[in-house]
Amino acid sequence: MKFVDLSWYEKEQPCYRLIETPLPFRTEFNEGRLISGQMEPGVVFLPEKEFDMKLMTVLNMPIEEPEPDLAFLGEGVALPERTPWAAGHMSMLFGSADNLFDNHECSHPILQLGFDRERTGFNLWNIHTLFASPRLSVYSEKYPYVGVLIDKLYSERKFILGHVGMYVPPEDARKINAYAREHSLEEAFLERGFPRVLLAGMMLSNVRDLVNYLGLEVSVDSLFRALDDIYHTRSGVIHFDELSRVLGERVGGDLERVFEKWIGVRHDQYFKVADMNSYFYPDDKVYGPGWIEIEAKVMNCGKEGGFVYMDMSEKGEKKYYSCYVEPGKAKAFYMARRVERAYDLYGNFNSGMSINRPVDFEFVHGERSKPAGLAETPGRWVDTDIAAFLPAPNVTVVDDTDEGFSFDDRANQTILQKWFGVSREEVFGLVGRQELRYWTPVIRNNYEGDSLRRAYFKSFGKGDCSATWTARLKEKGKYRVMVKTNLEKISYGEMGLDYSDFTLAYTIKHGDQEEKIDFNMGEGVENRTIDDWMVLGEFDFPAGEVSVILSDKDERGRKDIVIMADAVKWVRM
Repeated sequence: MKFVDLSWYEKEQPCYRLIETPLPFRTEFNEGRLISGQMEPGVVFLPEKEFDMKLMTVLNMPIEEPEPDLAFLGEGVALPERTPWAAGHMSMLFGSADNLFDNHECSHPILQLGFDRERTGFNLWNIHTLFASPRLSVYSEKYPYVGVLIDKLYSERKFILGHVGMYVPPEDARKINAYAREHSLEEAFLERGFPRVLLAGMMLSNVRDLVNYLGLEVSVDSLFRALDDIYHTRSGVIHFDELSRVLGERVGGDLERVFEKWIGVRHDQYFKVADMNSYFYPDDKVYGPGWIEIEAKVMNCGKEGGFVYMDMSEKGEKKYYSCYVEPGKAKAFYMARRVERAYDLYGNFNSGMSINRPVDFEFVHGERSKPAGLAETPGRWVDTDIAAFLPAPNVTVVDDTDEGFSFDDRANQTILQKWFGVSREEVFGLVGRQELRYWTPVIRNNYEGDSLRRAYFKSFGKGDCSATWTARLKEKGKYRVMVKTNLEKISYGEMGLDYSDFTLAYTIKHGDQEEKIDFNMGEGVENRTIDDWMVLGEFDFPAGEVSVILSDKDERGRKDIVIMADAVKWVRM
């Protein structure tokens, strides 16, 4: 695919024209036409005065025409999926205009001092017109942004159907989910100044939800086959009402009604999971052949209904099984497969556009005897009881997100920090590459929690800093105290750690009594439960307030080792 093959190319004048208009880049008059892709093919709107990119750098590059990577969307239809970063006008202009914040500095002599990367982002609605001549454009007076959404629905089917993943930086994902809790996609389109890079991620995630909503009424495969046919046999401009009518005649359902409901949806829902297990039953060899059995339960604990899905890989082919869960309701997933190897079937659970952080949950690889009569069962969701999500009457849990959790690292704070506080920005995944002097929140999908799965990390110290979990027990009696904790070596995670070489200093308090416990991590790890709880000991407690305190003390002062403070559980025997 080259410029000369596209409909907008003028052989008599083979050059770029840069025209400065008297109107702002985004105006009320042209807002809908820009977003819906209704501008003339070959016309690209750059930021006003081009101060967000070094345009002369682009224009001074030698002319070359690298071939874009194509995504084939049916017979005869191909759209650029990504463009190589080769030298030349084509790739340099693409990189500068489509991804404005990537390695392009502000060229304005004054504004560059306060260059705000947050206001730059992806140019959603026009840059791709340089690389493709769209056969069909969809427009609507009521929904001026419908064109770009239908284009995403059609062109991003591999992501929508779960065949490929989409990486969204964790910080962007957090902002998108926080915004989506109180705002719809329609409000995001209409909000002035909403960061375009966030709009891009929110739009693509929401389009997957649109397909899920349509899937409640029609066959998704039939829907995409009908879209293929429409895109192949029609050209020009089509009104959204007409597109809805044609699709309704071919596959059933009411696209316009579903679209109207979907575009205004807010995502104020979060999910709890239970019994998320994966079992492998080998015939004789450890890694197969054999049987794999997968089961999980999920409950919607939020205020809005929402979609969840199992993101599975079966012999290298990605599939996802979606399910709509009403508030206060629970669903169960089950699948059984005969496989040649243990790793032929794997995946995780994803809570979609919910406010869960993170949104994905991992299976626990359990062990049990192979059930009698095990048979091939395709993945399916069914209604289930909420009993699995109700708290056990003999169990009390305090997580780091609960009011009963607190920490103290004032001994390591400066005078200014004691006055104004310590910045504790949440970290996704890794704990970093340097000593953690203060308790630092880290988010991972295997930590304790409901809508937020988080734990606090801190480097070993002198014992001046601590984390405390406080609960109020309703009944006196003997309790087993269990903790969720861990150790990590900075930069290397758990690799290379000899747990038996580490002892954690705990204190159990109730009333006027307290008991010091030196907890050997080697014994704790060896005997921990399948979901990572470790037994601290069994104690007689009266009814009332009890506390568990974890100190940062390490006799050898190993500051390259961080300790984790996650949750504590009291189980009445």
